[in-house]
Amino acid sequence: MPSTDFVNIEISEIAGYHPAIAHLAAQLVDHQFTTAISNLSDYAANRFLTLHPICINRYRGKNYIVGGFRSYQIAVLKFGPDSQVRCRLINSRKEIQDIAKIDILFSPLVFSLSTKVAQQTERLVGIVGRDFANEHHADLASVRAFTRVHERS
Repeated sequence: MPSTDFVNIEISEIAGYHPAIAHLAAQLVDHQFTTAISNLSDYAANRFLTLHPICINRYRGKNYIVGGFRSYQIAVLKFGPDSQVRCRLINSRKEIQDIAKIDILFSPLVFSLSTKVAQQTERLVGIVGRDFANEHHADLASVRAFTRVHERS
């Protein structure tokens, strides 16, 4: 297990992807979220970042992302550059590649319930409740709307 601490930093203090894994992160650019981040409530985005913090490594005096790629995208899109986010500071440089690869490969696998997105979403909405889903995500009012998002992708 890598040596980690938590730090609060402003989004603007994150310099981007760590040079050792930038090529991996670049391959995610054309992959879209299952849902539009802009539809998340600020509350839901904050809770998501609490559950899945951005992982950073300090390299040459700058903070670089080494994991939590989707969390970073949420933070950038939902909050201003002066907003503070709680990040997990990864102190072990030997772990950077593994953390990045595990995030890229296993986050979607672990969180996916099946290959059928609409059915999966309906099940998740059923678990958390339609009112909660609608309160925290503007485009989950119906599974049909969610399916249309996928058809546009």
